[in-house]
Amino acid sequence: MQMAPSGGISEAGSFRFPKGARLASRKVIREVFRQGGGKSLGVFQVRFLSGAEPQSRFLISIKRKGGSSPQRNRAKRLLREAFRKSRHQLAASWDICFYISKPLPGHLTAAQVETEVRTLFAFLNRQSPTTGKS
Repeated sequence: MQMAPSGGISEAGSFRFPKGARLASRKVIREVFRQGGGKSLGVFQVRFLSGAEPQSRFLISIKRKGGSSPQRNRAKRLLREAFRKSRHQLAASWDICFYISKPLPGHLTAAQVETEVRTLFAFLNRQSPTTGKS
């Protein structure tokens, strides 16, 4: 890993979750849901579309009926962590929207979420990056 002048690890050698990895544009999110492909990952539903940016971006949306606020916050935290750790495995740039519209199960583990995210990334690596479909 490379050391930054401030003594910390530089962006190039870290697994940080930079602002650029967040999908925030309403226009792009709408496009992902209208034109992108979809996949179910157990608890999570996913919509994805080949990204125009150099790095993959993602979004998490959980409705209130997904559970209590601590449950929803935990699910979002686990998804962010899994994405942060595994995003380097994506061969191309993707815009990915994770969403939950059903109640969450009682206890979600980091291992479960990481497995689902790795499964998604393997699936995306087999897709055509120009259309987001196989």
